[in-house]
Amino acid sequence: MTETIFISERLINNAISMLELYQTQYTQTDKLWGYFGTVTLAVLAFSLGSEKATKSMKEAGIIIIGYLVFCFGNYSALYKAQAQLIEFSTYASNAAKLAGIPFKHLAPFELAWLTGFYWCVVAAVSIGIILITRWRST
Repeated sequence: MTETIFISERLINNAISMLELYQTQYTQTDKLWGYFGTVTLAVLAFSLGSEKATKSMKEAGIIIIGYLVFCFGNYSALYKAQAQLIEFSTYASNAAKLAGIPFKHLAPFELAWLTGFYWCVVAAVSIGIILITRWRST
């Protein structure tokens, strides 16, 4: 009986550790999304708020290139972080199941969804900057 309790405690402790690992990774991944959101809003605010920034396609192009450079770096980190999050969610779910913890919903976004959403936002922002520039230059 004592051995069963010990094994059960060990399984529960392992499940808790795996959930903490998942939560830590989730927090780090969320920070990368936060950086993306902050930079995206800053680029949009700068482009909308400063007529000088988007008075010609040259200025708009510089803004877009800078934004894209940031996005490629941020996406690389975010993709890897999300892949680890998916992996850790599997570990946490399996550990919880072994410990007998009813844990049904732990499903991070799939990498394909993340990729599609991310680059759609980048395209929308870039196209928006181009349209603003064209509108202001006419």
